[in-house]
Amino acid sequence: MKLRIAFDFDGTITRYPHLFKEMVESYTAQDHKVFIVTGTKDEQVVIDKLQEWGFPHIGILVLPEKKEYKDVPKFKREFCIMNKIDLMYENNEYTAELIREVCPVFLVR
Repeated sequence: MKLRIAFDFDGTITRYPHLFKEMVESYTAQDHKVFIVTGTKDEQVVIDKLQEWGFPHIGILVLPEKKEYKDVPKFKREFCIMNKIDLMYENNEYTAELIREVCPVFLVR
């Protein structure tokens, strides 16, 4: 069974970049679909950091310009619903609780 897995960027991947790089590589090697979904509005910043850390090319979804930071938890939850995400890695407790209604979440500390 192929999974659809989403990772938060700020506070999750940025906290343990080398660990999450290995996880992403492992998931993609098994043909699972991997996404980064973030409240960061500047996609290039995310791309630059991922390249710096040696991440493979994966899908990145940033918060739309029209949205405010307070919209991030709902934005991520909607993303998980629309993309049928099977598993999410997230560092924010409130966001994790919202997403847990949709799919399992690993809370990163």
